[in-house]
Amino acid sequence: MKIRSTHLYTYLFETGALNGTPEEIDSAKRNYRRLYKKRWKRQTGKRKEIRFTVTNSEYEIIQKRVRASTMKTAGYIRKVIISASLTSRDHVKRDDILNVLQLISMAYTICIKESSLMRVCELIGTAEEQLLLLQKKLI
Repeated sequence: MKIRSTHLYTYLFETGALNGTPEEIDSAKRNYRRLYKKRWKRQTGKRKEIRFTVTNSEYEIIQKRVRASTMKTAGYIRKVIISASLTSRDHVKRDDILNVLQLISMAYTICIKESSLMRVCELIGTAEEQLLLLQKKLI
């Protein structure tokens, strides 16, 4: 029997399969190959895996876009997620929106109770500026 791999030969020698029947040698070779693949996978670097579920309607939408892109589903999803992560902008904070709503509410209350036009214009102007800043964050 000719064995080209010194690592395989060493494994067969250590397990005692070299003196066995051809079936035992073949079994030991298969076991060596299985262990070799397992070790190789461990050494080639760890990858993180993300799993999530989607509804049937969401899946249909994804499939339409995948067919249009001529990519495989996993590759398309990976590309979309990574590109979205790399180009992400500041997200609009809930407090910012509540602040704008509060300014508008104050302006509305002043209109109803006092009719102080100058104060209403200031509040609405401030609210408009904050909405424009939020719009820039979204774009």
